[in-house]
Amino acid sequence: MGMSDTCIIPYVSEIIICDGITSIGDYAFAGASSLTKITMTNDITKIGFGAFFYNISLSNIKLSNKLTSINASSFGSSNLESISIPRNVTNIDSGPFIECQKLSNITFLIEDTNNLNISRDIFHYLPNITIYVKNEQVKKFIEENCNMPDGAIIKIL
Repeated sequence: MGMSDTCIIPYVSEIIICDGITSIGDYAFAGASSLTKITMTNDITKIGFGAFFYNISLSNIKLSNKLTSINASSFGSSNLESISIPRNVTNIDSGPFIECQKLSNITFLIEDTNNLNISRDIFHYLPNITIYVKNEQVKKFIEENCNMPDGAIIKIL
């Protein structure tokens, strides 16, 4: 199944992900260009490759507190303005927010970097992004392990 294999997905405006579902598959809601609201339970632990790619009406999303993994291009080409990465996330692949032109801030609620695996290109194509972190340890980790775009600022909450 490829991106937007149905004629229905572009017209979906709201998605409710029910209890018991633990992951969102690759390209699951890609191309849902009318999607404005996503409600997900705290059972979600993984967001697949391109899961919400090209959701041009999506401006914000509240991620599951149990989320541990965000794959590449998960939110690419959406109109996210801000996003908070939950504290349990341990893996973020390359460019999950690629071409999110309106994304102005990312808040990392992660407090411990011991098991953290973040791609060097997490902030790919995000000029002038403000990155909020919980502590100096996370700030130092991001500065040392990620390619920072021009104009990026890291602030401690």
